[in-house]
Amino acid sequence: MPGAPPGVARRARMPALLRPVGRPRWGMAVALAAALGARYVTRPVHDSAKAGNLNHALAMVTTDLVAVFDADHVPEPDFLTRTLPYFADQQLALVQTPQDFYNTSSFEHYRPGSPLHEESLFYRVVQAGKHNAGAAFWCGTNAVLRVSALRGVGGVATETLTEDFHTTLRLHRAGWRTAYHNQVLASGLA
Repeated sequence: MPGAPPGVARRARMPALLRPVGRPRWGMAVALAAALGARYVTRPVHDSAKAGNLNHALAMVTTDLVAVFDADHVPEPDFLTRTLPYFADQQLALVQTPQDFYNTSSFEHYRPGSPLHEESLFYRVVQAGKHNAGAAFWCGTNAVLRVSALRGVGGVATETLTEDFHTTLRLHRAGWRTAYHNQVLASGLA
């Protein structure tokens, strides 16, 4: 992938490896996960899309915090150094960082005549304002979440296509605060 760091190209191949087109590709995905020091997890029932995957993994984790990234996003080396200090606040459920992309020619960036494209307006203006009220939205990727907060609201919402926003509303209703770190700490391909 021209212009993308080697880690992005390597991680962006994962979705192709995970397509159910034969055992050899599954074996490659398992080997890649092992090489990266990750645990390869599957689930027997494939319902509720990403929310179902996250809830399945949530049942297995034994940590206080989890970081969530889309398959095509790669965090900067200091991602955790920048986001974990927020969790000194025991009422904080999550820290969201901006979603950003390496390929700036994508539809995500194209807005003729506008100084801000849709993504930058949301992540630079809306989220920054919501942070001031302790009410930033979780956007499903590039975030760290407190496991006890997620478990306390029944996990990631499965009854909607916008599971991240819906889960954020559940967290706020339960009294949790959310934060926004207004610095790109992970990038992907659109």
